[in-house]
Amino acid sequence: MTNPHEAAMLITGLHERFCDELDELMRSFSAQLPTPDRPECRLSLKSARWAGYYWWRPNCCWYSIPHACTVGGDSYTNTVAHEVCHAYASQLHRGSAWHGETWQLLMRHLGHEPQRTVTVDMKLVRKVGNLLWARYRGAARGSMRQVEDPLMLKGGSDVNSQSKDR
Repeated sequence: MTNPHEAAMLITGLHERFCDELDELMRSFSAQLPTPDRPECRLSLKSARWAGYYWWRPNCCWYSIPHACTVGGDSYTNTVAHEVCHAYASQLHRGSAWHGETWQLLMRHLGHEPQRTVTVDMKLVRKVGNLLWARYRGAARGSMRQVEDPLMLKGGSDVNSQSKDR
């Protein structure tokens, strides 16, 4: 199991690396393809059912710290690649299949098999999420409204300094 600080650093580093690689690919096809905007990296302390997801409206990739802590860094690398590829694929071909050909090609370009899911023990993820939520938010997870935005940490920020500001 990875600690939350290491997980946050790993996720933000991988997110930036994969964005750099796809930006370079887009530059090589600049005459034929539109240049997608780089997605923002956001981290969540909530132990949601998702390991990561791409939200196209604000162009953000969200990553779950409890999932990353539970599955470990190497296993979570595919999740980061998965979400970054969603960000680029959705901008290149609006309305295309979510896990369609464009997404699959981008995943392969990053050196990953295009997988849609990751197997994880959700009881353990919830337990880790509850512990992180209580520690870094200073309150029990259940006391927060479920509709609160999943942003607990902005990518690249220090966990402790971010939680003290709130």
